[in-house]
Amino acid sequence: MTRLALCLNKNSKASEAEGLFRQVLSHRQALLGRRHPQVAAAAVNLAACLYGQGSYAGAAKVYGAALEARRASLGGQHADTAACMHNLALCKSRLGAFAEAEPLYEQALAIRSSALGGTHPDVATTAHQLGHCLSQQARHPEALVYYKQGLWVRQQQQSSAHDGSGSSSSTGTGKPEDVVASHRGVALCLAQLGCDAQAEEHLSYVLEARTADVLLLGPPAPPGQDVPVTAAAGSAGRHSRQASFAATGVFGGAAAGGDDGINWSVLEEGDSRLTKQQQDALLGMAAAAEELGRCYSRQGKHGAAEELYWQALEARSQVLGARHELVQATEEQLRECLDRQC
Repeated sequence: MTRLALCLNKNSKASEAEGLFRQVLSHRQALLGRRHPQVAAAAVNLAACLYGQGSYAGAAKVYGAALEARRASLGGQHADTAACMHNLALCKSRLGAFAEAEPLYEQALAIRSSALGGTHPDVATTAHQLGHCLSQQARHPEALVYYKQGLWVRQQQQSSAHDGSGSSSSTGTGKPEDVVASHRGVALCLAQLGCDAQAEEHLSYVLEARTADVLLLGPPAPPGQDVPVTAAAGSAGRHSRQASFAATGVFGGAAAGGDDGINWSVLEEGDSRLTKQQQDALLGMAAAAEELGRCYSRQGKHGAAEELYWQALEARSQVLGARHELVQATEEQLRECLDRQC
C-alpha cells in the first residue's frame, strides 16, 4: 500500500495518496505502537504528502509525532531524528512561526554536523534554512553567518562534483541551483546590513546563472516573427529605447522590429509561444536583474542600474505583457533611474 501511495503522490494525485498514507500509519500504530521506526517512517510519508498540498499545520502535527517516534527508537542524536526536526521547522516557518522554528533548526544543524560531518549536503540545507529563519526575524548579522556556512558547504560539494573527488547526496546540494540560492541569501543579508559593495558580487553570480537558464532553453518556436532579445540588455539599442520611453512611455509609440532589435508588439501583449519553463526562466532572470539593479542604484551607479532595469522590463513584458502591474512597477523603477541621470 505504501508503494501505491508513493506512486500516486509522485503522479500529482496527493489527495488519493493521503488516504492510503493515513491507512498505513493507522495500521502500523495498531500493530507496532506509536514509537516504532516503521511507524515513524509512515508518519514521515504522510507529513510530506500534507506539506506538498500546502497543509502545513497538518504536516507539522504529523512530523511532531514522527519526531517523537524517532527519538524513542533511534535516539536524539541520529541523523533521521535531525531530518524530522528540520522538516518540522520547515512547517513552522511556512506558518510564520519563526521563533518556534529556530531552535528546531539549531538542534537539527548540530546533530547533522556531528552525525554526518560538517561538509555534508544536509548540513548546508539546514544552515541555509536557519539563515532564512533568522533573516525573517530581522536578525541579519546572525543570518549571514548561517547563509555563508550553507554557501561554503555547497561550493565544496559543487567543486567535488566537478573534479570527481566526491558525490552529491540525494538532497542535491551540489546542484548549481542550490549554490545560486545560497549566493542570493548572502547577498540579501549583506544588503540589509548596508554592505552593497559586497552584495554586488553575489547578486552578479545569481544574474549570470539566471541568464544562463534563459539562454539554455532558447527562444520559442518561431511562427515567422522575431523574438525579443531579453537574455542580455546591452548598450546596443539603449538610446532608441530611452527615446521611445521619454516620448510616450516604453510601449506607447515604438514600432515592432525597430533598430534596437526588439519586437515591441510581442512585449506589448506578452509572447504566447513561451513554454512554462521559458516563462519561469525569464521571470527569474528579471528578478535577478532587478535586485542587482537596486544594488547598483543604492551605490549611485545609475548607468549600470539602468541596463539591468531594461533587462528586467523586457523579460517581464515578454512573459506578462506591458499592462501587468509588475511590469508597470519595473517601468517606474526605470523612470526613476533615468531621472537620476538627468
